[in-house]
Amino acid sequence: MSITLRLATEKDAYVWNEIVEKDPQGNFFDRFEWCQSLGVISEKMKPLPLFIEENGKVIGLFPSCLIRNSLRKSLESLPFSDYGGGPFFRKKAMLERPEFFGEFVNNIIEFGSKNGCLNVSVRRAYFQDLINKNMVKKPVITDINTCTFIISLREGIDQIYRGLEKSRRVSIKEGKKRGLVVRQAEDLNDLRSYYEIYVHTMSRLKVVPLPYSYFEYVWKVFSPKNEVKIFMAEYNNKPIAGILQLFYKKVCHWAGNVSLEEYWDKRPTDLLLWNSIEWAVENNLEFFDMGSTSNDPSSGHYFFKKSWGGKKVTLYNYHILLQPYKYRLYKFANKLMRKISAFH
Repeated sequence: MSITLRLATEKDAYVWNEIVEKDPQGNFFDRFEWCQSLGVISEKMKPLPLFIEENGKVIGLFPSCLIRNSLRKSLESLPFSDYGGGPFFRKKAMLERPEFFGEFVNNIIEFGSKNGCLNVSVRRAYFQDLINKNMVKKPVITDINTCTFIISLREGIDQIYRGLEKSRRVSIKEGKKRGLVVRQAEDLNDLRSYYEIYVHTMSRLKVVPLPYSYFEYVWKVFSPKNEVKIFMAEYNNKPIAGILQLFYKKVCHWAGNVSLEEYWDKRPTDLLLWNSIEWAVENNLEFFDMGSTSNDPSSGHYFFKKSWGGKKVTLYNYHILLQPYKYRLYKFANKLMRKISAFH
């Protein structure tokens, strides 16, 4: 048994996507093009789509990204994605072959070490204890601070509606009564309207916005395949909110919502989300994934997503510390900077 990693290039895109398509557990975020989109966000992020080979034969995929800044380097399985690691990490068979999986993990450790990384992170996998201290000689931090809620669309729209908490049903009705119009984005002008509200939303949240070029890339690559849609809510012909959805293999992924706070009394987000669920049902999709959120019942985002009646799924994040002291120092400094920023 010999496990190796090989960097996939643009010439390998078809083969890569064919593997994702044929694997029942392959999803939107495993696509070659999605991995490449991360390079559009910043020069500090280098997409690294890696083939996993056993004795020269491709047996899996590890879409990852090398993140570089002034304080650290990190090898991560797809930041800004709801799921990471590729379909390889969603197979229970991996738990039954610990020696095989251990060799793979040691390969990514070696890869990260050669690139001077402080850590290697496998983000949002499905299984507990997938990577543990008995498998590798490096310290491993496992966090379960992320979860998602998944709504089954097979039950039909009436049953889904009855499964909503009362507050959501009331909010949807109020949105319809208060003069909102929902329409589907059609072109780059609509994308720019969405982005303007997105920048406003990020400013309110005190988060650095992603560049417009990233959204333009996603739109131009996936829209022709009918795999991305934006629904906009308008009031008196003015765009006041938007919702971005990704579609693949009968699954709708809620990828982001934006809104102008002066129109929150119109309930645009609830109406947009319900409109998206209706659209997904009408187009014979089977699941609506609410997207990753903090696994904290006291969190407002957690409460909001839970109120839509989906099944909770815990996502496991594994951080292998290649340079433990420097990694912990970086995390401390990063936390301190956030506190200082929030104070100001």
